Amino acid sequence: MEQYIDDESIFDDAFNSNIKFEKCNDTEVKVNGKNIPEAVKQFVSIKNIPKILLSNIRKKKFMRPTPIQKYSIPIILSGRDLMATAQTGSGKTIAFILPIIQKLIIDPVTLVKDRNHCEPQVIIIVPTRELAVQMKMTITKLTRNTGIFSFACYGGIKATYQKSQILRGCHILVATIGRLNSFVQNGVITFSSVRILVLNEVDRMLYDDMKSKIDCILNHFTMPPVMNRQTIMMSATLPDKTQHLAQFYLKKDYLLLAVGIVSSTSINIKQTFYLVNKFEKRDMLTTILKKDSAGTIVFVKRKWVVDYLVTYLNKNNIPSVALHGNHLQHHRKIALSNFHDKKTNVLVATDLASRGLDFKCVNHVINFDMPPRIEEYVQRIGRKGKPETQAISTSFFDPNEDHSLVVPLIKTLALANQEIPNWLVKLRHDANYNDANDVLDQFVGLYISHKPILDNSNDDYEE
Repeated sequence: MEQYIDDESIFDDAFNSNIKFEKCNDTEVKVNGKNIPEAVKQFVSIKNIPKILLSNIRKKKFMRPTPIQKYSIPIILSGRDLMATAQTGSGKTIAFILPIIQKLIIDPVTLVKDRNHCEPQVIIIVPTRELAVQMKMTITKLTRNTGIFSFACYGGIKATYQKSQILRGCHILVATIGRLNSFVQNGVITFSSVRILVLNEVDRMLYDDMKSKIDCILNHFTMPPVMNRQTIMMSATLPDKTQHLAQFYLKKDYLLLAVGIVSSTSINIKQTFYLVNKFEKRDMLTTILKKDSAGTIVFVKRKWVVDYLVTYLNKNNIPSVALHGNHLQHHRKIALSNFHDKKTNVLVATDLASRGLDFKCVNHVINFDMPPRIEEYVQRIGRKGKPETQAISTSFFDPNEDHSLVVPLIKTLALANQEIPNWLVKLRHDANYNDANDVLDQFVGLYISHKPILDNSNDDYEE
């Protein structure tokens, strides 16, 4: 049963990213749209911010807003729809959670619930269970002593338990799409009281297989139409396809916020690449980890390879744990806990660990297998640890498997002022791509479009 913890220890959690704010403030910010609310410079200067909320912010040890928070908070408080992007570790979660909580405190509405169903007022949809748990913890801290109730529902936990908790009533529901759809289909959750809808990691939410599941929620007969709710979309990466699709779920006067260059990696991450074939990867990984394995995440494409590598690394005296979607939720929680508490040096994972999770202990990210899309690469290497030190990423590039990433990688490395390997440029030429200068010139300074719509037309995201 979920317990209420009435002490200060809840503010010392495993996922506090401790963002170095002074390093963020020089980042370029662009907002597209009309009647843009003025940015805030300090949390205390937020209009009508309740004292209890400000107190909880201070207990979280947030000194001042990051760029994404400076602009998102007043936009959301004004009631405008928002699509926003910023690099990983930039404070996106607080950027939308804080103003949502403030709106619920200032303008309270009685919870609608009975013995059969509940009507949350805020729905936050996330792609993975781990991200749901992390976000629920953040909300718990910021809503302490406010009278606002929140709950997270996701797979891997008995639905009967989650149902009993939801029926007690919650203002804010954080959910993965599979379990949410299950509760909706059974009438446990309806949306008639929804005031705010959030799609976190929206590029994943609207990508192929996930989009149909999202549409089931947004097109539900109890869901308020676009004009009668506030919709917020956040992600570290926003490919063109996502931007186009997202506009169908937003009011026409929505604001588009971009902090830094869209879908780019941080210049503070040293990105290294090795040209290898699939038979060389295991030995190269072992060589790297024997030098220093502490705080390393190794990303792998297939679940069985995760288990194989963990067994192999442990036999070679490199303490490792596995994380993928076939594991029971209890085992997934233990794996993350052991990695965070430094009981084990290496976390070998599928892309289940690539989205939104904050690890203070991470020193090194290794792409044993490259992801199929450049957006996932950006997300993966963003799992950096201590902000005061330079993060390191190492990637094994197999030209037979990863050829589709050649041009996107060149663009990404150029934008982050990283050295582009000669062999990568050669691969581009050998594949008869366009002139390299054209590729780089057309990408430098690229900013997402904000155009009116002219018509009306991976296996680990198991939720």
